[in-house]
Amino acid sequence: MFERFTDRARRAIILAQEEAKRLRHNAVGTEHILLGLIRDPEGVGAKVLESLNISLDGVRAKIESTVGIGERAPHGDVPFTPRGKKVLELALNEARGLKHNYIGTEHLLLGLISEGEGVAARVLETAGAGLERTRAEVVRLLEQKGATAPAPDRPRPSEAIWRVVPNVKSSAFDESRKFYSDFLGFKVGMDMGWIVTFVSPSNPTAQISILQSGRAEGHPDLSVEVADVDGMYSKAVAGGFKIVYPLTTESWGVRRFFVEDPNGVVLNVMSHTRGD
Repeated sequence: MFERFTDRARRAIILAQEEAKRLRHNAVGTEHILLGLIRDPEGVGAKVLESLNISLDGVRAKIESTVGIGERAPHGDVPFTPRGKKVLELALNEARGLKHNYIGTEHLLLGLISEGEGVAARVLETAGAGLERTRAEVVRLLEQKGATAPAPDRPRPSEAIWRVVPNVKSSAFDESRKFYSDFLGFKVGMDMGWIVTFVSPSNPTAQISILQSGRAEGHPDLSVEVADVDGMYSKAVAGGFKIVYPLTTESWGVRRFFVEDPNGVVLNVMSHTRGD
């Protein structure tokens, strides 16, 4: 799912983790996601709130007065709370409902509201950001901009490669997490327990995934996001390359196939599908 996030949405998640640490909280909740979102006033999510006459500074102050500051700053990665994870799933649902093939800060905002019970939802509801009103404002702002997707999702040449993510299979999982975060300064963008995707704060398209060895069997070595996965599949078949996993539309909004290179390295070649 994280693969569908725009650069701004990825940045918002990284900022959410920073907010949790700043407030000395040991997990990323809905309140931290909202704080991360409004730290980028140029994002669609923040602009929607401003267009609804909701003060970003007021939202920030209300959240901080509600949750307070913890006693100790957490060490290492800060995991998401169950509510925080739910917001990411709801953001995907909102993107699909609006027939967008990406997840932006506007979808994160809608996910925060539709979650309904977390600190962020309560603060936003009190401020006047109800779900239907906010969704309508998202649509209005995007139409006003004359676009249904941000720049990264505009059409590109059919063979364009947008992103390459190496998948490192690790028998020293905890040590690897520490290496990529402490040494290279990567931030955790997605953490499923057995697989963690790290993102560079300075360049959100620079990513690397670490997989636990016991769970990595059959997982590809590289993920390659392309503009036209059907075209690339036809090209692979025509070229006589070994197809390890046939072209498939997955339930989580990705269309992909696995192909093996001459060295035995398996590539996950994929594109995002549009919402239903």
